[in-house]
Amino acid sequence: MMIGRIEKKVLQRVGLIGLAAVLTGCRFPVELFFAPDSPPPSQINTAPLPSLQGGSQPVENEATLTPTSLPCAYAWAEQSLPDLTAEVQRALDVAGLNRVEALAVAYGENCVDTLNNQVVSFSVMETDFYFTVVVEDTGNREALGNLIYQLLLITEQFPPGKAPGPNPGLLTVLFQDEKQNVQVRAKLVDALAAKTRGLRGSALLEALQAGHP
Repeated sequence: MMIGRIEKKVLQRVGLIGLAAVLTGCRFPVELFFAPDSPPPSQINTAPLPSLQGGSQPVENEATLTPTSLPCAYAWAEQSLPDLTAEVQRALDVAGLNRVEALAVAYGENCVDTLNNQVVSFSVMETDFYFTVVVEDTGNREALGNLIYQLLLITEQFPPGKAPGPNPGLLTVLFQDEKQNVQVRAKLVDALAAKTRGLRGSALLEALQAGHP
């Protein structure tokens, strides 16, 4: 059975951080912190990427710096983006979405010095956006779809170039009520295409859950 692009990337990330044994199905490492008894996204302990936190060079240039004088092995990696996360959170607050918590994560490759087994640099491929949303009823599919539409309006403010990496990333939304969690994940390019086609509410939610928006 052929595995899709998203599932392939998920499996690669999971394998690299050594968590495959504790995962069931295809899940992102970050999603481990979206479990019911786990801390919220702001408490995820991923080291920030110094070169993406206000360095002297533009983000798009910093993201592609890779030493050439050292033997380099590449490995998939993630880095938290606290500054961008704060910007996204402010945009949510301005939009009145004060029951939403944001997390922005850079996904790309570490250059590992094979002589010293040390990470030399990190090249960003994309920025992935994670949101946790407290709702009254996760069974209200119309409301969930409308909230996703609002979150897409927020992510549109941070396209590649403003967010690190040349490619659009992934969107993961975790809805929580008192009884359960409902998770929705899609490629941002597909989710935005569905929004542009006019999908709203339950129709948008169904398209993203079906995986063919």
